[in-house]
Amino acid sequence: TVIGNVDLSMHSRTPSEDLQMSAAKGVIFLNPGSLRDIASGSVNLSEIHGVYLEGNVVIHAKEGDYLLRAPQVYYDFLTGKATMLEAVLRTYIKDGKVPLYIRADELRQISDNQWVGNGVQASTSSFVTPDLAIGASSMEITQREDGNTFVKSYDNALRLGGTPIAYWPKYEGIA
Repeated sequence: TVIGNVDLSMHSRTPSEDLQMSAAKGVIFLNPGSLRDIASGSVNLSEIHGVYLEGNVVIHAKEGDYLLRAPQVYYDFLTGKATMLEAVLRTYIKDGKVPLYIRADELRQISDNQWVGNGVQASTSSFVTPDLAIGASSMEITQREDGNTFVKSYDNALRLGGTPIAYWPKYEGIA
């Protein structure tokens, strides 16, 4: 258990795969080993199974293409999957030209470029209650290699200032 300004940096051979995490406190799940290795403050990534972070969690990935904020996050390094509560994900659509903010009651990263959320609101505005947003009971977001973002969502509502003004049951296509 780590308490007080937890900062984790994972560096890879490719800078686009680097990952920075910060939080108020956390629990790091390691292979069994020497306390001396843990106390040194520097642990090999291959020794870490996962990390649970809590309190103002901020994660930067893919050279700033992904920014995640949440009060609680569990990240499994072995599978590359994560679960976040009350999360805000900022990524980019239209070949990195337009920001996309995904707010979700629960957001799961299921691969490096794919997320699934429940209780979702998507918008190009960073405001908590944007002027225009799309709400969905569930949404799957996939960043494609061609730079496009593919979205599949259910129980959608177009929201104007937080108020639903139009409903459609399913959307599947490019964001």
